[in-house]
Amino acid sequence: MRRDLYIVVPVRGERSGKSRLRSVLDPVQRARLNRTLLDRTLDAIEHWQGTLARCLVVSACARSLLSARGRGAHAIREPLPRRGLSAAAALGARVARRRGARRILILPSDLALLSAASLAALLVHARTGAHAVIAPDRSGSGTNALLLPAAVGMRFEYGPDSFARHSRVLRARGWDVAVCTHPQLEFDLDTPEDLAAVPCAADRGMRDGRMV
Repeated sequence: MRRDLYIVVPVRGERSGKSRLRSVLDPVQRARLNRTLLDRTLDAIEHWQGTLARCLVVSACARSLLSARGRGAHAIREPLPRRGLSAAAALGARVARRRGARRILILPSDLALLSAASLAALLVHARTGAHAVIAPDRSGSGTNALLLPAAVGMRFEYGPDSFARHSRVLRARGWDVAVCTHPQLEFDLDTPEDLAAVPCAADRGMRDGRMV
């Protein structure tokens, strides 16, 4: 357990998250899926760290914040209108720095295969002497996890090609950057194809937006 490490989990919300799955899940199923993804993310963090005391869930969704608070995580309300993942990550990072964080992990809540082992792999890369660690998505374009020193105070640039942009910004500041290509960190659930792939990839079933 790292007491100087804070984990920031930006969450779009139960009703608004995973909008690209509207063609295969109705609103109730999609809300259930978003709730399950957040719960599984918190499970992995708690198993890894032994506590959620240094986990900050950032969302404009009251239900997501209530769920996070009930688990022992810090609930950070995101102002409306939402300004996207980058703004939510920046808000969480600012709060983490005020709470004494020396390292911050930005971890979106849609990594359906996330485990304590995959999170531990990030710190293994950090122990090689790298100042920051990035876990890209399967395409190598997006950023699925970002571990960095709290002192960086960088501008987050999530979206297409964010892996290259984040790497460039960090290196421009003189930080050594390691890349963690763990399969559980590469898999973010966005599309109907991703949803269909989860049972095979995780050896679990998912029915009606519920992982079992």
